[in-house]
Amino acid sequence: MPEPTSPFEAPTSYLNKDELDRFLVLIRDSYEKADLANLFLEKNCQDPPTVNVAALANLRDVLSHFATFLRHDQAIEKRNEQLINATEHLRRAILEPYELTYRDNVRRFRPLFQQYVEELLPEKDQYPFLFSAPTRQNVESRLNALHAEAEKGRLAKRNNAWVPDWEAGIACYIRAFEDLKVLVREVEEHLYKFKIAKTQKHGVRLHYLGIVVAILFFVLGEYQFHVVGRFFGLVVWLWHGLCALLHF
Repeated sequence: MPEPTSPFEAPTSYLNKDELDRFLVLIRDSYEKADLANLFLEKNCQDPPTVNVAALANLRDVLSHFATFLRHDQAIEKRNEQLINATEHLRRAILEPYELTYRDNVRRFRPLFQQYVEELLPEKDQYPFLFSAPTRQNVESRLNALHAEAEKGRLAKRNNAWVPDWEAGIACYIRAFEDLKVLVREVEEHLYKFKIAKTQKHGVRLHYLGIVVAILFFVLGEYQFHVVGRFFGLVVWLWHGLCALLHF
């Protein structure tokens, strides 16, 4: 392939126009999706990394493959490889943030669910307002359905070319995430109401205990008053008797 006489003279004349257009369209249509995916992760993860290193690495690799694609001494078959590899990195940059977001929220839900099972469910029947609180089996069944939906999103990563499956995979992850948020909110609300009711119930018990203690102290106080009164009367009687003897 002859080199251009100047770096500014027809800089891409040595490239196949269709391949170049495919690469440019790939970047044009995919970069925004990758940007939105990272924004989704940063917004919905409790402790997201300051920088999504994996996503940046994938986007850097896309640029690297594009630069390699543009080299005038690159063989035609090698140029096609650059396009395939760039597509793979963009696929990861788009899908993985949704997967990481879902997994992070599942991880944070586990201790909350454990608390729900250990504290609320054993006492659920004692509080009528908890009648609608989901059982352990119900929560686990809903979680399994969410995992199945997220698995559909994960399977979309196997397609290296940009196909409708990628969009479907994103939709699966988002649906799983949104349904998980509903489940988390439901469990949190029931736990909150349970803790408030239990605190109030504990407060009532303390109130009654305080009344009982006050009554006991009152009774003991009255008893002690009579005992002290009698003792004081005895002392006065003895004093008068001693005085009478001395005068006698």
